[in-house]
Amino acid sequence: MTGFRQTSPARLRIIDDLQKYHPVNETNISKAGFNKRFRLSKAADFERVFRQNRRSVDDLFTVLYRRNGLGYPRLGLAIAKRQLRLAAERNRLKRLIRESFRGAKDQLSDLDIVIMARRKASLAENAAVFASLARHWQTLSRSKDH
Repeated sequence: MTGFRQTSPARLRIIDDLQKYHPVNETNISKAGFNKRFRLSKAADFERVFRQNRRSVDDLFTVLYRRNGLGYPRLGLAIAKRQLRLAAERNRLKRLIRESFRGAKDQLSDLDIVIMARRKASLAENAAVFASLARHWQTLSRSKDH
């Protein structure tokens, strides 16, 4: 079958867990991309968020954020090898964070966001990660500095 991409069972579980916290329908599926404009990629952008930030903290993540004035949110990931030893765990968390961000970016308007994982995040199941991130997105969307 040409052009058909098989979805792995692990990917299907991630999608099912995500659907609980960020339902996807036909109207917002086209907005669910994660192209370069939604990424923090320059060291200066990360530095600006680290220098002047507000934070949201729980057992799994520390989320730093600040206004960017661009009219759309940007996401940066700072997943430390010291916190999560295995590359597979770091990559899994990055995929889950990006997936959650895709579903929530409409409510985050003009924020630069840097997410740092804590040690417990490597042990958390996908549903717990999505629940934690959903709480952070709610906090960021209600923030007065936002």
